[in-house]
Amino acid sequence: MKKNYLINLISIRFFILLIFISILSSNCMDCFHSGYGVVIDGNSNNPIDSVLIEAFLLDKNESVFIEQIYTDSIGRFAIGSGNLSKKGCNKDFIIILSKSGYKNSVVYKPKDDTIFLEKIDYKREYLDKIFKR
Repeated sequence: MKKNYLINLISIRFFILLIFISILSSNCMDCFHSGYGVVIDGNSNNPIDSVLIEAFLLDKNESVFIEQIYTDSIGRFAIGSGNLSKKGCNKDFIIILSKSGYKNSVVYKPKDDTIFLEKIDYKREYLDKIFKR
């Protein structure tokens, strides 16, 4: 009789421990946002180094700046948010790419993307402004 009582007591304690652990783990859920890829010149198809990449989390009400990096010598990048609270998991991850002489680009959830940046044609833009094309 005592043996069955001890087994039941141990089973109940184990069950309570499992419930406690599952509650804790659901409240401490890890959440990461990350992106990676390569940036290429849209005209020459050569990689572009030193492109500024800024990561943001967006939702309907706000944008949160996460991090900024530069592409390496062969145009590659990898950027991430680090560990976020559950609240950050519901936001969209975007990056903004910019480099002098190129048009800015926005990419939604980049995953092994090849991103083509187009050079700015300053002469054409100047003429368009003058002649209001």
